[in-house]
Amino acid sequence: MDYKEIYKSKLTDIPGALSLIRDNDNISSGGVGVESATLLSHLHEVSDRVHRIRYFNGLGMRTYPFFAEEKYGEEFDVDCIFLMAPGRQAHRAGLLNVYPGHLHNGALRWIAEHDGRLICMLAVTPMDRHGYFRI
Repeated sequence: MDYKEIYKSKLTDIPGALSLIRDNDNISSGGVGVESATLLSHLHEVSDRVHRIRYFNGLGMRTYPFFAEEKYGEEFDVDCIFLMAPGRQAHRAGLLNVYPGHLHNGALRWIAEHDGRLICMLAVTPMDRHGYFRI
């Protein structure tokens, strides 16, 4: 299979990506430059069919409905290591937890403490001819 076929087999749209999320999934996303803003902007749309999603982010830069609107608070449990303005606002509203990161093992500890599947959402470069993505 050449890289164009591999790429085509992995390519999906927002609804396709969201359809892969199930009850009790753990979702982690990259922060700052690799924050998957488009996908995260739609993450709240799964709340009508999945329950108890745990979300972890080290440094979120944007406000997303799933942690900014109270109506999603029952379905999303949100942890963040560093709080930028959107996270501070959500934390004051009781919609986001501060997770102690200790600057070196916070993400690994978070994964170890949560059972279930881990989904990692990242913004990446287009796939190269070897089938790899860069973050």
